[in-house]
Amino acid sequence: MRVRVEGINAPELRATVAQIYGRTRRSRYLKINPVWWFMNDDEQTVDQADWYHPERPYWRGWLYWNVFRNPLQNFRAYVVGASDKNYWVRGREPVMTVQRNAPCAARVRISVVRAVGW
Repeated sequence: MRVRVEGINAPELRATVAQIYGRTRRSRYLKINPVWWFMNDDEQTVDQADWYHPERPYWRGWLYWNVFRNPLQNFRAYVVGASDKNYWVRGREPVMTVQRNAPCAARVRISVVRAVGW
């Protein structure tokens, strides 16, 4: 993922535009597969985490890692979300805030998201 943030010529609005681009689309076959919805494609797998309870059987580690740890992660990010799409976000600074306990989150924030290439 690449992000480009630019200021708009409207200092009284303190508006910013961010472009999210360079993302790889997931196939429609994956998006209609309910088993895939429970997986987590963006993070480390249980196979790569040999430190995660090596005394447990593989099936138990897989179940805890994929189902209980982050249930419906792919569903949230790719089926109903925009993690595989390019888009623009326009709003007040800082437009890409995801941490809601930041000082700027005390007021109402409105951003406009425009999809690119749908």
